[in-house]
Amino acid sequence: MNVFKRAASALLVAAALFTSAAFAEDAPETRFTDVLQHYGIPDGLITWSSVEETPTGLVAHGVQADLTSRGIGLTTVPLGDLELSGIVYEGPYLTHVAGRFTGISADLPALMAAGQAIGQSGTGGQLGMTVVMVAGYIQGLGYSALDLTIDFESAVDFASGAWRQSASVDVANAFKFDLASTMSGVTPDYVDWARVNGAAFAFDPAKADASAPGDAAYARFDIAFDDQGVLAKFAGPIAGFRARFLGTNADGTPKTELSDDDLAAKAREMAAGGTMPADKLMPLVRAAYGFLMNPDIFALTATFAPAMTLAEFHAVAAAGSGGAKPAKPFDWGRRLTFEAHN
Repeated sequence: MNVFKRAASALLVAAALFTSAAFAEDAPETRFTDVLQHYGIPDGLITWSSVEETPTGLVAHGVQADLTSRGIGLTTVPLGDLELSGIVYEGPYLTHVAGRFTGISADLPALMAAGQAIGQSGTGGQLGMTVVMVAGYIQGLGYSALDLTIDFESAVDFASGAWRQSASVDVANAFKFDLASTMSGVTPDYVDWARVNGAAFAFDPAKADASAPGDAAYARFDIAFDDQGVLAKFAGPIAGFRARFLGTNADGTPKTELSDDDLAAKAREMAAGGTMPADKLMPLVRAAYGFLMNPDIFALTATFAPAMTLAEFHAVAAAGSGGAKPAKPFDWGRRLTFEAHN
């Protein structure tokens, strides 16, 4: 049996190496297109001027999102250059890729004009108004343009069933925001389903199939915020919120810090009437306190055990957006755990 297992493992490794080697022999544009197809990107949505090979992978220049056919009043959105690295295949499946968008600059007056065009399209009135308001607000903070770098990574391990996906948005002189999710129970069948339906949920929900195969579930989410200049523009509001969070002493004088007992009381206040016990909210309360005292970094990990199934995820999301409450409420207090730090 051990000999058979070793032989089977060797065959799988050989197949993965053969597929990756065959992929490497294709033209750069063909390889780039194949990666997009593995992400389920609809044909024609992403365009580029050229693709070239690099020592670590590929780089596409002049990348744009072509929104002409979306009927929202926009034609193209420039996305700078996209560099891909660490491209690994296991048989027909793309099991690892990392990417970086560079050279993205969002001109805020142009963004406001785009919002107006969206609003006049007949299908995106609310979206257009939101874009105009957000662009105008950001200009009010003193920014005329936002220069962005976007990193992302996807890694699937079929042996363990884990699929980790992450993205990071770095806005120059403003902030950096990271987001990651880890799924469990992922199989090749699920990846096939996600390739087709992930894009459908984003671009054409009516055509999406919500019945995912297998037992794939969300096991963990990570978010992190790192200030790089934007919070200085909110110094006044942050100071006011800090004072309200700290409260006052018995004699009415403002508190300048909180004790462990004070933080425990805050956690009990948050837990009152909710589904999370106070002890599970303490990491969140401590990190919020640390951030208010020194606004800089806030990092949060939410772990589900057992993992949140896709059906549970969709039911919770639907209820949160005004839909029907799930027949069986999700047991947040038992299954969700927070870790947080500054």
